[in-house]
Amino acid sequence: MKAEEFWALAEAWERRGLPRRDFLRLALAGASAATIAAVLAACGGAGPTATSAPAATTAPAATAAPTAAAATTAPTTAPTAAAGSPAASPAAAGSPVAASQYPYPGGGKYSTLEPVGKQGGHVSEVSSSDAKTLNPMLSTDTTSGAAIAMQFNALVDVNPDTAQPFPDLATEVPTQQNGGISADGLTYTFKLRPDVKWSDGQPFTSKDVVFTYQAMANKALGSPRTAEINERIASVTAPDDHTIVFKLTKVVAPFLTDNMYAIVPEHILGSVPVDQIKSHAFSTGDAKATVGTGPFMFKEWVKDDHMTLVKNPTYFRGAPALDQYIFKVVKDQDVVVAQLKTGEGDFGSITPALYDEMSKQPNVNALAYDTYGFTFYSYQLDPAKTTLFQDKAVRQALAYGIDRDAMVKGIYFNLAKVAVGTEPVLSWAYAPDQITDKYPYDINKANQLLDQAGWKKGPDGIRAKGGKRLAFNLWTGNASKAFVQDVTAMQQMWKAIGV
Repeated sequence: MKAEEFWALAEAWERRGLPRRDFLRLALAGASAATIAAVLAACGGAGPTATSAPAATTAPAATAAPTAAAATTAPTTAPTAAAGSPAASPAAAGSPVAASQYPYPGGGKYSTLEPVGKQGGHVSEVSSSDAKTLNPMLSTDTTSGAAIAMQFNALVDVNPDTAQPFPDLATEVPTQQNGGISADGLTYTFKLRPDVKWSDGQPFTSKDVVFTYQAMANKALGSPRTAEINERIASVTAPDDHTIVFKLTKVVAPFLTDNMYAIVPEHILGSVPVDQIKSHAFSTGDAKATVGTGPFMFKEWVKDDHMTLVKNPTYFRGAPALDQYIFKVVKDQDVVVAQLKTGEGDFGSITPALYDEMSKQPNVNALAYDTYGFTFYSYQLDPAKTTLFQDKAVRQALAYGIDRDAMVKGIYFNLAKVAVGTEPVLSWAYAPDQITDKYPYDINKANQLLDQAGWKKGPDGIRAKGGKRLAFNLWTGNASKAFVQDVTAMQQMWKAIGV
């Protein structure tokens, strides 16, 4: 699997750049064909975070977390810690009328929307990776997703407390009871909020929704969402300025959670050739071109240094309490920790290894919390690229050959748990007792499977069959030390069975 293909796989965990929205959508855009194998399920995490973190406007479970497969996207254990005193919540101070007419999640275990009692100030989030784009149609990484989520909205979002959809740009969630979903489950009708404007003052209308989905369906855009959109959505039409109708190609049970994407402005991008959108000022960051509907607006982006967002005074839920939200980019996790200790940074994710240390830091609030997600690795199943993983025995042996309990203890310091299946532990669908093939660590079983399949060890201890060595590359990223530790551990464990 090539590096660019690997990173395209991360799209499965990025919905508008937010990992929780699509933790099971394994479309593998650009990776031809692959299958996902869970390694670790996130149970909790710890890391530097200010109490003013954007939990109300970005998905609470969408934090960047240590993973073996996708360095910047797969959400798992999310260690966080907070430097300084509580600050204003970015999405607080909404309009009481808007809040009552179109309810927004708040006050639950995982949601933090509430009155804050003060205005102004800023929050600095420190990260060792920079964003790659500000275009939600193109994003695949967590850092881009964090900034995008504060500037854009989808028709429907997911309530972090209930995991059920709630209306965002739409006035209500379509159901068969309210007439929003047809009896055959193939037609979804959305009514749009009439009070939404783009941050440049232009009205938000159904034209924006139609444009967004049609653009993503166009292969020339280069969106990682193209394949699934074309597979699932037959058409998107607008009977009027505040009505959107989706016609699906088949019944898609998770449509309201899997395929609700952040909407982009047609009046900015509508006249841009689709293949040029990626390099357009809207995508690369421009105060006039990068306009959204969210609580914050784009101000500036100095690559590999910082990005600054400012409050959107016309945000349809009411202006946020904060004046600015700043994403600071630093060299590595050590600098993240140093800036949290000194107060130069207010919020940031840390590795599980640092949780105990940061918990003892007097000016830092270290928090461990559950997230929607799990760490995984994927097999390249395109026979044109490799046939190694066409052999079921190889895939099974690799699964049996990983001591995941040891990884949980040694790499994640018990801030994770061994995955059983592919559902995050917070999901309503998490049912480990119903999974029969659990693949516990069993080196004898792994060796037996490979022996029976004809993979014999050579003089160097590496197995081969028909002149082909059982050897391959495993890609990861270096945004977290845990990523490297994961793949290093897997490499050593697999070497023990002749891989």
